[in-house]
Amino acid sequence: MGIITQTPKARQLQPLTLGQELVIPLPCSCDDVDGMKVVHYGHVVPMGSTVQQIANDYGTNESVLLSLNGLADANDLKAGAVLDVPLKACTSMISNNSLDYPLLVPNGTYTFTANNCVRCKCDASNNMTLQCEPSPKEVKITKWIQCPSMQCESPVTLSLGNTSSSSGCVQACAYAGYYNQTILTTPMTVSGCQTSGAGQPSGNDASKISLRGWCWTLLFVSLQLGSLLW
Repeated sequence: MGIITQTPKARQLQPLTLGQELVIPLPCSCDDVDGMKVVHYGHVVPMGSTVQQIANDYGTNESVLLSLNGLADANDLKAGAVLDVPLKACTSMISNNSLDYPLLVPNGTYTFTANNCVRCKCDASNNMTLQCEPSPKEVKITKWIQCPSMQCESPVTLSLGNTSSSSGCVQACAYAGYYNQTILTTPMTVSGCQTSGAGQPSGNDASKISLRGWCWTLLFVSLQLGSLLW
């Protein structure tokens, strides 16, 4: 097994090494579970595992897994079966007129959006709020010749993913979506600011995501079970 890479002359197979981290694109569905917004992950059941163990690993519970997968009893679980596992998704500030609305990213994963100009990740340590920043330079953008500006101009000038602190008030520049040749951003309150509307989208640039209806996402996952707990 190996990775096929493109060379000027031909495709060559590169051998994998023990411990190497692979980036795997996973198409997912995003139906609600018990009123919560989740991304459904297909988990291949290993030999010797139990429904309770899988529920513990992914931060859900046994009854949810049994119901989602049509299992009458935990003993009906079979090795090699693909189990529907719900992963809680981060909330975001993405506008409902954005081309990637609603972008649902579950805990412990990340995705590229805005024609690969923006990388967004979800981490429970950030209060399950989507954290986005410009993609690394080595990531090839699509459709656009170059990435548009990614700055918030008010109340302070910040680049996407950066924060500013003044008198205990911490603000960030959050991703709000994209369309045409534009990347939308909006200032977001992180902590310690007076409640004067800071943290809410300004003008017509964005509105807080309501996370309803259909969704799409292409997740790039490093599936280390401990990082998926929520």
